[in-house]
Amino acid sequence: MLNPGFRLLDPEAEQLERLAGLAADHEPEDAWRAAICRLEAGVRDGILHKTVMRFLSPGVHAAADINRCLAENARAAGVLLPPLTYFGWPESVWEKIISRYPGPQTLLLGILDAEGIWAGAIAGVQDKSLDFLTTFRTLWNDEPELASRQSLGDCIDICQAVRRKFGRPVSGLFMYRNEFVEWRDANWSAECLRRCQEGHTAVWHEW
Repeated sequence: MLNPGFRLLDPEAEQLERLAGLAADHEPEDAWRAAICRLEAGVRDGILHKTVMRFLSPGVHAAADINRCLAENARAAGVLLPPLTYFGWPESVWEKIISRYPGPQTLLLGILDAEGIWAGAIAGVQDKSLDFLTTFRTLWNDEPELASRQSLGDCIDICQAVRRKFGRPVSGLFMYRNEFVEWRDANWSAECLRRCQEGHTAVWHEW
């Protein structure tokens, strides 16, 4: 899920916390650690030992592979771990999004309220994993004039600025907060997103 060289670039914590707060039934990032620590010592040590033995060979092991192995060993021991999350969002949601992009891509999400971008993030995707995550603050530091452009109609210009900065194709979604929650509750339905676009409460651009 996270590339070995994953970077968190100058994030604005409040923006990421607001995004995490929108996730459905999300668990804190340390949910697995807390769940494993609560296990009886013999069960816990058995799960961890099997996982460690699986990755003793030299080299870089992807976090997603380690997490998957840990979950499998836990299930074999009769333990169901909480859903794994990244920055508040379930792994299954990230995988659904990332799987659309076989090559390098930058993903842009802006959730708007009446005053502008209420929450948002810019994520880099490569090899079907995340390689960086940041917020609009990084973009505004480079191009301060964009800080005053936070409407649906500004999505194209902001996507273009993101493409200039990261040198990758861009997929950008700007959407009002209430409609975003509706889309989330509809299990990310393409039909729901299409209705929002037709109702001018969301815009989607790809380059």
